[in-house]
Amino acid sequence: MSWFDEAGFGGAKWPGGWTVDIQELKTGRNPFAKALRDFLASAPTTDLKKAVEAACDAYLESLADPKVSAEETYLTFRKIAKVAGASKASAHELARSAMPGGPIVSDFSVSGLRYTLEYIDAKRLWEIQHSDLLPWPYEASAKKPDYASRQHTTKDMVKRTRKAGQEEVKEAVRKASEAAKKQLGKQDVAEKTIRTAKEAATFYDLSTHVGDHVRVTDRALSQIPKQIAADVRDKGETYRGKIVRVVVNLRENASLYDNSGSPVSIDSKDVTSELNALDDKLVFSYVNLIFPPEIVVDGLTVETGVVNLMAESSNGKRTFNWLKY
Repeated sequence: MSWFDEAGFGGAKWPGGWTVDIQELKTGRNPFAKALRDFLASAPTTDLKKAVEAACDAYLESLADPKVSAEETYLTFRKIAKVAGASKASAHELARSAMPGGPIVSDFSVSGLRYTLEYIDAKRLWEIQHSDLLPWPYEASAKKPDYASRQHTTKDMVKRTRKAGQEEVKEAVRKASEAAKKQLGKQDVAEKTIRTAKEAATFYDLSTHVGDHVRVTDRALSQIPKQIAADVRDKGETYRGKIVRVVVNLRENASLYDNSGSPVSIDSKDVTSELNALDDKLVFSYVNLIFPPEIVVDGLTVETGVVNLMAESSNGKRTFNWLKY
């Protein structure tokens, strides 16, 4: 349960409630750990295996360290792909990857790497005092957001969630055959699976606020606002009935840089006008946009690259407004 057992759910200082999940990134059942195992099993030399594993260790240490900025962590994350190499990539793909905002190419699973972006971007938000996001505590769920809300998770929710799991196990044992009873008695994994499935469903039902992470990649500058809105709409529909926060990573877009390699200037209204047109029946709290550091928005330089849009309602109409702090 990780942060469920911690006082204040881990607190508001990074890594807080993310501590256990970060520790499990290398060895747990997740896409990053699988990517590392697969690479180590297929890498052609021992030296390459050691170099990639060292790069992964350095990345995870950086991710967990509150003294290391999220941007430094992101650069350490990108280094894994470089150390692993990209033997199957064409010269054109390699050239695009080397550009500011270029896509990741690597012999290390790119999807496994990108899985951890939701961790880096949570760290970015914590750095600017948006420390509400916690990792969703269950895998076994029909609907599994990426983030839970620390502010809107209560001790009563935890108590009711665990009670539901315990009752589900009792009911399963009661209905099972003698053979199944013995199996459940001997194999805690089976009991844990039943309990976890019920707890996961209960926690989702009790949660009023959820969050999800998306990536908008390889888009022309003019396409980005519509794509952001489309992805935000999809998350609102997926979690209809919840208050949804959407974290949008935009780092792999070369169009966000000019010919000199500097971040471009954008108008926030290009984004908010698309978001404001979404169905008002979909309920949101924030849309957090992760742009390159030093992006210029409405003539102001955003050093962190994080643009926070808060959803506000008035007279039945929702609008998204940029929090310029």
